[in-house]
Amino acid sequence: MSFDDVQNILRFGLLPVGVAIAIVLLPVSLWVAVIAKLKIRGQYAFLAAFAALGGLLGYSAGASQQSIIGTVLPTLLTLITLLLTYVFSKESNNKHQPLIPYCLLILVTTAFFCLFVGGQVKLQNESFLREYNQRLLYYEKVELEIEKAKKLKELELDKPQP
Repeated sequence: MSFDDVQNILRFGLLPVGVAIAIVLLPVSLWVAVIAKLKIRGQYAFLAAFAALGGLLGYSAGASQQSIIGTVLPTLLTLITLLLTYVFSKESNNKHQPLIPYCLLILVTTAFFCLFVGGQVKLQNESFLREYNQRLLYYEKVELEIEKAKKLKELELDKPQP
């Protein structure tokens, strides 16, 4: 993996998802702290985890080039929902229950936002491929034919005349 690959991963993957997470996480965190006045230990970690999960799911669904995401995404969401229901419904975690609606809100909002971010990346990739294919077709049909004609003309000039 080259430095350019890492740079592209950061620029087209981590940075857009991170910005989307921050755009959704900051207002919801302020809402939880100021308006709802929740003071639960680790509340920002829970909110950040749900935001990251939503961002990852939304971005991967939006940027996916394959139809398999239609099968994987609902399965993954079901698994996550079951796991979170189990974790938050245990008696030892009763203190976190007031935080559940905000966690789900941030998960859905971030997933929705990142779905469009991933969709934009997919559109950029498709646009690049379309332009590349047009350029390749032009090269094959026009530029190679011109080169072939030039070479044939050179061969005819180099041929001794009887």
